[in-house]
Amino acid sequence: CTILADNIAKWGYSNCIVTNNDPADFHKLKHRFNLIVVDAPCSGEGMFRKCDDAVLDWSTENIRTSARRQREILDACQGTVKRGGYLLYSTCTYAPEEDEECVRDFLLSHPDFSLVPAREELCALTRQGLPTEGAKTELTRRFYGCSSNS
Repeated sequence: CTILADNIAKWGYSNCIVTNNDPADFHKLKHRFNLIVVDAPCSGEGMFRKCDDAVLDWSTENIRTSARRQREILDACQGTVKRGGYLLYSTCTYAPEEDEECVRDFLLSHPDFSLVPAREELCALTRQGLPTEGAKTELTRRFYGCSSNS
């Protein structure tokens, strides 16, 4: 959280709250925020290129456990979003169970939410999400790399 809070301050956003709480802590904050960013804890497949231990810690059970936790976090946070607000969900993993399938399940459980198209600039840097059965998730986006300037 400290790194994220520092980055947000460097970017000039002073009206942000960065927190690392249990999802249950958010039930009292009904419809308070215009934007919630959930950078969900995940199985960390995106860390494989940076950290050898990430490869050693990988397992299908970790993917399932992470996906369950992510669904709990999304369910808990959705009630904090103001009507007309946004809930942005991200992970650093490639597993569809933690990405598009998690988004699909959220949308099926919360019909008052819908995906919105990303800006053209973002689409140019990303790829369309993987297809899922049961819900249209083609508006999801995937980042597959970073520049040497990151």
